[in-house]
Amino acid sequence: MATISLDVAGILREIVHLIAEITNERTADKEKAKAAHLLVYRALSLHPALDQMRPPTGMLADIDWFTELRSTFASGIFRKLGQNEHFKRMSLLGDTGMRARIMLLLLWIIGHRLSEDSVSKLLSTTFGDAIKIIGGANENLEAELVQMDSVNRVLVSLQKMIKRKLPLPPDRDPFQGRDYNREDEDKSLPRSELWAYELPQESQYEYDIRRNPILLLRPLPNKVIIPQTKLTILIIQWAACNFGLGKKVYSLDDVDPEAFWNADPPSPKDFLADWSDSYSPPPGDEEFAFEVFNGVADAPYETMWMDAPIEDWVHCRFCTVYPVHGWAHCSFARVLLFNAFSSSQRLPTSSQILDAVHVADRLSRRLPPDILGYIEQFVIARSFLVWQECYAIAAWKPVFADLSIEERGMLIIFVGALKWDEAQSWLGIDNPPFLIDVRAFLVNPLQFCQGAPDILSLPLLTSESPWNVFNVLPELNPNDCSCGECHIIQSQLPTSLESFRYQYFALTSSRPHGCTALARAWEPSLTSAENWLDDLVARVELNFALFPWAEDLGRRMGPAILENANRLGVRVGTDLSDEQLLRFVVMLSVATDAVPPAIPKAPGPFALGYVASIPWAADREEYRSDLAWEDESVTAPDRVLFVNGGWLYDTVGLSGVSVLHERENLKIVYQTLLPAKFSAVCMPNFRADFVSLFPHRHTEGSRSLLSSESPLEEDMSVTFVLSNLQTDGFPLFSVASPFTDTKFSAPRGALAALIRVEVLGRVIETFWRPDVRQGLPCEHKSAWGCSSRCSPTAIELIQSVLAPVRCTTLPQPGSSLARELAFTGSNDIALGRQQVIREVMEEQARRLAPLLKNGSPLERTRASIVRCGGNTGPVDAMVVLATALRKRVYVLDRRECWECALARMQEQDRSVGLAVDTAFRYGVARKALFPVGLSSFGSVHDELWT
Repeated sequence: MATISLDVAGILREIVHLIAEITNERTADKEKAKAAHLLVYRALSLHPALDQMRPPTGMLADIDWFTELRSTFASGIFRKLGQNEHFKRMSLLGDTGMRARIMLLLLWIIGHRLSEDSVSKLLSTTFGDAIKIIGGANENLEAELVQMDSVNRVLVSLQKMIKRKLPLPPDRDPFQGRDYNREDEDKSLPRSELWAYELPQESQYEYDIRRNPILLLRPLPNKVIIPQTKLTILIIQWAACNFGLGKKVYSLDDVDPEAFWNADPPSPKDFLADWSDSYSPPPGDEEFAFEVFNGVADAPYETMWMDAPIEDWVHCRFCTVYPVHGWAHCSFARVLLFNAFSSSQRLPTSSQILDAVHVADRLSRRLPPDILGYIEQFVIARSFLVWQECYAIAAWKPVFADLSIEERGMLIIFVGALKWDEAQSWLGIDNPPFLIDVRAFLVNPLQFCQGAPDILSLPLLTSESPWNVFNVLPELNPNDCSCGECHIIQSQLPTSLESFRYQYFALTSSRPHGCTALARAWEPSLTSAENWLDDLVARVELNFALFPWAEDLGRRMGPAILENANRLGVRVGTDLSDEQLLRFVVMLSVATDAVPPAIPKAPGPFALGYVASIPWAADREEYRSDLAWEDESVTAPDRVLFVNGGWLYDTVGLSGVSVLHERENLKIVYQTLLPAKFSAVCMPNFRADFVSLFPHRHTEGSRSLLSSESPLEEDMSVTFVLSNLQTDGFPLFSVASPFTDTKFSAPRGALAALIRVEVLGRVIETFWRPDVRQGLPCEHKSAWGCSSRCSPTAIELIQSVLAPVRCTTLPQPGSSLARELAFTGSNDIALGRQQVIREVMEEQARRLAPLLKNGSPLERTRASIVRCGGNTGPVDAMVVLATALRKRVYVLDRRECWECALARMQEQDRSVGLAVDTAFRYGVARKALFPVGLSSFGSVHDELWT
């Protein structure tokens, strides 16, 4: 990388200073963390492989590589990459940061499809190779640094990042598109396609990327790499073409002894053909109903407590497990025993039970049931008064897991008191605080006692699951058990694995005599589940930790994966569709011990995805203080938006899920009276215009219609407003629609979304669902990247939008109209809703009026290709603008000519095409530009915009 001037000595001095700062015990933890990040970044920038790289010659050769990597990634193909926390920090380090970013991007591609252990070794070895330059005589420096908590945390963060989806556009991502099939990545390459086997044995190096990923980052003299799998050849192709690292050789004459390494790839034509033959396009959109979900499921015995006769609940919860059936159904005996407990705070003894049953039997013979019922209520109320007099200060604090089985059976005495307390809640009586804990234990015992045999035997926990059970635990080997309890415990676990997400940890850590039979028996299933999740997470694009609750508790993910896979009805190891992956990721993200999560229903045609409230991740702490509630003692949860691809440019792709967190230029405004753990988010679809008018063709020497292009200096801000309140206006078009004949359907509690973009002093909003599709490559290679038609820039169109009268189209808070909508009992509510809809539409029409004039590039029925990118305007703003005009969007593939794109746009009724970072060039061969099949465009090609 000779084009970069680097002060190596200066970097070494800075690294030595950072090491001293980290090892200084007086340095604050926050400063140590910052120093550790800088240490790792600067070390990566010194890696010797960087000095062997050359400018790319293949897939990324159509961009100014060094200019892009020096930038802050505010636009262009690396814009989403620039939002990554590590890449954002490195952008502040100049050329050092540029080298570190190149190295980290290469590591991301090499390690993305490897196991977590392999990625960890790859990172530590790469870091060690760089540290050796610094260490000099200190051979132990690498080991000392990796053992430091602050440095290790940075490496762990990088490890998790590498396993996530690459934040690159689909046509730049090596793991998307027709050239890659995940199911075939470990398929062996035919020896007949590899000429290097003709070399002497000592010159051959058979190579599998999974076994030795670090090889590509070290020189390999006097040998030719012979790739063994398709994944290996994919990484070699990328390293050589796009990073200028190593050399691809197709014969003995091509071998370069000075190259970093030489590799024998199959011919590109055979390689791509072999992969594309097995590729099948994603299925079309299925027509699902948008079903209802509540965000959390009831605890196991909660529904029965609320709806079933109390004696049925008592029998199911206690009599089936504990020896209490002989007296448990005598409610008066239970009340008398609760009265005895209130004066002593001790659970009843056998003699007390006999006395209570005797008194209850005598009274039931002398008094009618209604009178006995009144006495029960009086005794319960009196018991609470006795407790307040004696134990209000030193109240009983039960630890249910520490109680014996007999003592847990005695908790039946609280049933009558709990029912009485619920019926009298309106009185506001100050009752014992332990009642809340006792009730929670009675309806959800697994929350408190995960490994107790009596709890595992309860009928509602061991009964057959209502879901199809696809994942079961392997059989236990009795010879491995030293405690004598493991076989009983395994037999009592529910087949659905309900609550296994936290039961596992209690069961495996509490075995007598240190017995590990359960852990050893279950380990293969858990490891398989975790490896499966690693493969799934590779399809998820995000910038922060995905499952912060697991990190906070220090838990492995395997038990939660098995339980939630059964809930979703999928088998571990199967390939999930995008919709299944979206639902599965949401389920795992909101998993808690306290309440079992509900299953997100299959999203329908109006769904964007889900918004969820999740714990704050460690790498999100700097955003936490900015979003705290007014009450400083209570912090708002982290709002996260989970979406499938296809509705904004950054999420357009063949597969995957995008996770959007709030950050500097992305806000999520959440407005609802009943916030849930997660909620569906939806937007109405629109009917697009058919395409009949087309832009003018360029001819040789014709005058350029393009304006001067200068870099866009202003940042773009995107806001997602999520609401189901009528007072916000836009929900009236969907989830709060006053019209009964609309075809829009949404579940109870669903939120409507409004997307707002602020850029260049303009505010662009849409409440319609963006409809975006990715283009496809064509065979007209000489016309790729050529603007063969008159095309405006995104900046020109955005600046044509009129400035807003107010910052948003939403009704003004506190206005008479807003108050009218809030009071739904008003006689004029229907008129108020219609007025809001009319005002919103009129304000939208006023702002966008200049773009709809006759002759405008965005007039109705006209197809237009708009140039977007770092110098021509932001892509997302253009998507939102097109959607506000109710136009479907087509994002051109970089290997697609404009004429083929226009033909596909006409077929799909897509009137706005987006060409990202396209150069303006004349003189392209006419045969390449006008393939057969475009004659249907007719004379519209000769029209000019006015």
